[in-house]
Amino acid sequence: RAVAAESHEFSPAMAMNHSAVIIIIGDEILKGLTRDENSIFLCQELRKLGYAVKKRRHHIVSVIEDKVNIIAKEVRQAATTHSLVITAGGLGPTHDDVTMEGIAKAFGEELMTNDNLVAILKKHYQTDTLLEPHLKMARIPRSTVVCWPEGKTFPLLKVRNVYIYPGIPRYLKSGFLLAKETGFLQRCDQTFHLCKVILSANEIDLASSLTDLEQRFRTRKLSVGSYPLEDESAVDRQVKVTLESVDEKAVKEALELLTDELSDCILETKFENEESALEIQSEEPASHVDEHLYVGHVQKCSGCQALVDDVYIQSKCDSHIGRCMKQALDALDSAFTRYGPDQICLSFNGGKDCTVLLHLYWAALHKRWQFHHSPVLLYITYGKPFPEMDEFVGMSTSRYACHLIRKESESVRSGLSDLLVSHPHIKAIAMGTRRGDPGGDTIDHFSITDSGWPQYMRISPILEWSYSDVWLMLRHFRIPYCSLYDQGYTSVGSTHNTQPNPALRSEHQGQYHPAYMLTDGSLERAGRV
Repeated sequence: RAVAAESHEFSPAMAMNHSAVIIIIGDEILKGLTRDENSIFLCQELRKLGYAVKKRRHHIVSVIEDKVNIIAKEVRQAATTHSLVITAGGLGPTHDDVTMEGIAKAFGEELMTNDNLVAILKKHYQTDTLLEPHLKMARIPRSTVVCWPEGKTFPLLKVRNVYIYPGIPRYLKSGFLLAKETGFLQRCDQTFHLCKVILSANEIDLASSLTDLEQRFRTRKLSVGSYPLEDESAVDRQVKVTLESVDEKAVKEALELLTDELSDCILETKFENEESALEIQSEEPASHVDEHLYVGHVQKCSGCQALVDDVYIQSKCDSHIGRCMKQALDALDSAFTRYGPDQICLSFNGGKDCTVLLHLYWAALHKRWQFHHSPVLLYITYGKPFPEMDEFVGMSTSRYACHLIRKESESVRSGLSDLLVSHPHIKAIAMGTRRGDPGGDTIDHFSITDSGWPQYMRISPILEWSYSDVWLMLRHFRIPYCSLYDQGYTSVGSTHNTQPNPALRSEHQGQYHPAYMLTDGSLERAGRV
């Protein structure tokens, strides 16, 4: 429901320039006490909606103090020159939460106590008597539009063309995405088209070509960006070049010219529009950079709700990988409806596909059962497994607080036969099988094992994912993966039948590019012998 004390739509900037400005409010940001995680999320999401995040004076994102006069001045100037203004922070119950006072002053309005907010706060805090700190959160500028969808922690708020969000990142993200879903925040009538090109080159060697390219397309508003990649796993120096414009044809023509001139050093090309693009990924391999950070996050909180929320927030994004994630999570939710948490295990050998699945499985399990159950992993070893994979299985078991069932057997079939005897309560096995894997073309998301095999329900949540989808999620969420993938292995079996993928061989003898650099997914198993 939406409630407005008065309707004062602020029209001059609304149809002006499809531009947005972000205002981060908080002394703790300026003092370096808290990391600003909201700006990059908002920049990415606003571009998907067709808004260009523009400079206001010298700033693309303003970070300001918790002072009423400063907030009022910043909001007033931004609202009169931009189509959209986003504020983050300063909505709590304490003395330094003065964002509402500042916004009210920006538009010459008084603060009023909103009866709907009072009622909701009473219900939330389970009391009929609200104290002053509670009432402070119910006072808003008179023309505020309030929308509080059922079951949500925070309301959606806007004053004219200013959209107001809390500073806590997970609440801001969920609120912003909810505003998109409900139409509370609408996209504008333009779409940014983006092409990312990875080149094996020094940036200085590209400077002249890129300058000429931007000049050639100057009248068509093509933006050309160049960013050196600091990837320690890469054998050669690499540069990411971006081509971006609201004119899709201009981007394609520029890419064609760039390809003609620099084809010898182009490693990867990806064309996407910002409406469906996933957020910008880290260019550093997760297996090295973030392993300890990520392990710490999970180990320090046995109920890490923020990580679960992040998975589900991303699954609601209007993007290719968001849709992939939603499909997988829906399959897992269906599995947990059919079977209890103790009746399902996840087949895990440390490979990239089951690593992605473990992350999703962990989130789905804990969303449903609120950290009362641990994931059960099934690790069947046969032949001669890589010691790196064996070590990674142990690390993942610890990282996600799993129960590990290890079966040393002659084959997968005999390992499942052993499982049937030792754990008769297990009825279903989640697997990281994809459509392109051997046998993947004959199964569905739910398929009984073949005749002659121990009878289990095989659950394949990522069945329709591609090779690039797997790496997109691993790198976006910075999920640690086995170190073999940074040595050129793309599909890992046993030591006697797996070698680095020849398609990733570097010009440096004996060295290979990492697995995520493989652009042709059909060559995924080229390293199997």
